[in-house]
Parts: sequence; C-alpha cells; structure tokens
Amino acid sequence: MILLLRYNLRQLGVRRGNTLATLASVALVVGVFCYLLSFAEGLRTTLVVTADPHNLIVLAEGATAESNSAVTHDDAARLATLPHLALDATGRPLVSPEVVVQTNVTRRGDEHAAFAGVAVRGVDLEVALSVHPAITLTEGRWFRSGLDELVVGGAAGRRFVQGTLGERIECGNSTFTVVGTFSAAGGAHESEFWGYVSNVAAAYRRDMYSCAVVRLNSTDGFAVQEAVDRVTSSSIALRAAGEGEYFAGQTENARIIRNMALVIVMVMGIGAVFAAMNALHSALSGRTREIGMLRALGYSRRALMVGLVAESIAAAVAGGVLGCGAAAIFILYDGGSRDLVGTTTFTSVAFTFRVRAAQVVFSLLVACAIGVFGGLWPAYRALRKPVVEALRTA
Repeated sequence: MILLLRYNLRQLGVRRGNTLATLASVALVVGVFCYLLSFAEGLRTTLVVTADPHNLIVLAEGATAESNSAVTHDDAARLATLPHLALDATGRPLVSPEVVVQTNVTRRGDEHAAFAGVAVRGVDLEVALSVHPAITLTEGRWFRSGLDELVVGGAAGRRFVQGTLGERIECGNSTFTVVGTFSAAGGAHESEFWGYVSNVAAAYRRDMYSCAVVRLNSTDGFAVQEAVDRVTSSSIALRAAGEGEYFAGQTENARIIRNMALVIVMVMGIGAVFAAMNALHSALSGRTREIGMLRALGYSRRALMVGLVAESIAAAVAGGVLGCGAAAIFILYDGGSRDLVGTTTFTSVAFTFRVRAAQVVFSLLVACAIGVFGGLWPAYRALRKPVVEALRTA
C-alpha cells in the first residue's frame, strides 16, 4: 500500500498542469475562507477581552447601548448604595459615571477619506482607572481635568488619522487635542477616545451621563444578581448587565461574518470540487493502462480508490496551505487593522487580526473535504473499466 501511495503522490509532479489547476482553485477558496475566519475571530476576541466579570454596565431602562442611554446625576449617585460594591483604597465606591458620544474620524490609507464614527468616552480618571483596571497609559500623558484633551486607544491610533499625538479633533462644539495613548489589553475600549467627563459632556451639551460602570467585589452569581436586582428596583429603576452579556450583543457582527464565510466557502467550494474533479479526471484519462496494470498486479479496487483519493487530497491540502499562506501574507502586508460598526452602538470598533493556528486547521479541513469530494467520482469512473479493456487502451 505504501508503494501505491508513493506512486500516486509522484503523479502530482508528473501531471503538473492538472496539479497546478487544482492548487490554484483550492488556494483561492481556502485563502478567502481563512481571511474571513481570521477577520471574524479578531473582532470576536476584541469584544470578549473587554468583558470584566466584576463590572456591571448600568443603562437607562429600555436602552440597548451606552450611546442611546441617559442616566441622571441623581441616579448615578444612588448606585453608590448597591450591595457588594467594590471600594478603592480611600473607601470611595467604584462607580464610574460616563458620557459616551460619537465623532467622525478618517481611516489611515483611505483614498476616499470616508468618515468612520468612533466613540468618545468622558470619564473621571480618579475612579475610572480603578473600575477599568486593564486601561494603562502607553505614550504621552493622561488628559487633565477641565481641559479639552483626549487620550486615544491603541487600536484607534493605528487605524485612524486623528489618533496621532498632537492631532486636533472636532468633538461637538469643541476642539480637543490628543495628548496620550492607552492600552486596554486588546479590548474594545482601545477603539475609543477618552476625555474628561465634564468637558466631553459640555462639548455635546449633555446634562446627563450616558451610563455608569460599577465594579463589584465579587463575581459570585448570587452577589451579581443581588446588585442587578437593586439597580432594577423601583428605588433606582435602571437596567444593569454584566460586561460579558453587554458585549455578547456586539459579537453578532462576528457571527454574521463567520456565517458569511461558511456560505462563501460553500459556493466557491462547489466550484473548487468541480475543478478538482476535472483535473483528476483529465489526469486519470491518460493513466488508464497504468491503472489496469496495477489491478493486474493484484491491487484491489478499494486500494486503488484510496490511493487516487489520497492523490486528490494531497493536491487540495497543498493548495490549502498556499491559500492560508497567501491570506497570512496579505494580512501582514496590509497591517491587519480593520474597524467594523457595532451592532447596537453604531460606532466603529477597531481591531487587529492575524491568521492563527485554529483558522489554519479549519481551513485545511475544508481543503481536505474538497480533495475527497473532488477525487471520489473520477476515481470511481476510472476503476469501473475491466482490467483487460484497460490494458488494451492506447
């Protein structure tokens, strides 16, 4: 059997034209599939990383996102009475009232200079950095209270022109200056611009907060539920959701892209299967006598079928490797930075993505499937001919 497999694999080099046709068709399908999978996974990972199990996002009743919510100053003050609320070193309750608005920026390298809407988050650093412990300054300095200054998330800085230190950005009725860059451990907050809460609210003439983020001292399910129940009670009458639950809604775009990738690969995969079938059929039509000789030597139809399908799989997997490599090189050359409008926030989430091992394995499994389905029918037809008739073929 090993000798037979070696014979089949050698045919890939002998029948170069047919092999190249199979490689090209499979590489195109698998390359597109691998790219879309990596894109969706990059977005999903960014949103999942943002979810801190200690944090609750408090919104107005009926609001679906921070950007369409309104929380009064009195409501925000009442949140300091929540059970299981964490305290900072000075005993201050970790409740971060925040204003979330939107401004327009331009993408780097965009020839058409199309605008993208990004979130501008107004916070008070004295409490916000304790509520969002993943946020760390990486360049420049933090904005000063009372000044129209912003710090920009790392992903936004890489993706948008206005994310450079010293850039000036029109936000509502004011012009803000970028004075620093921060990291959010790869989370969605890296897509945002942060400024002092009062200045951001004044620029957009907002007299209420958009939301409040509260940090609990426990992730126990009962403790979290007790805090959520207090938020929704008649004394506060707001809505609370864990960050994991809130950002799960934002992953809908990632699921859409993943499903789209599956549909695309199904459509393109059918074409690749026919291309593989055609290539293998053309190769086998000139090897009828060889196949008849192998059967005369005692090789069973089953063994020959396995060898021919293995030949098709080898060509398809080689094409899959080329496709994954091409996708990885393209992403690396392009910078691997993209942004996508959130499902409920309608602001752009900037993120980076790379081809990971999981996407390569999944893509190569698709290539294997193309090889199997592309090789079965031509191999079956080639083995139907009687041995004597096959040996007489010119």
